[in-house]
Amino acid sequence: MSRTNASKITKVTCGTTVLDSEPVVFELHLDWSPLGVEHALSLFREGFYDGVPFFRVMKGFLVQFGLNYDKQLQKRLGDTTIADDPP
Repeated sequence: MSRTNASKITKVTCGTTVLDSEPVVFELHLDWSPLGVEHALSLFREGFYDGVPFFRVMKGFLVQFGLNYDKQLQKRLGDTTIADDPP
């Protein structure tokens, strides 16, 4: 994972296990959801998404992940909730 930050957009780049594929780049918009972005970044830092398969990808729009196979990590981080972002 590498992270770059330009103004209010944080980009997280992750490799994949798919042969001849490009890395996946997530654009996280701090101005859209500051608490959600910080939560997502903490999950990336903890390795929560390492080895977790995508089950739905809509290029340029969204990616949905499955569950982490590490039961202890899933138990510790999988049900974490965050406060709503301010309006």
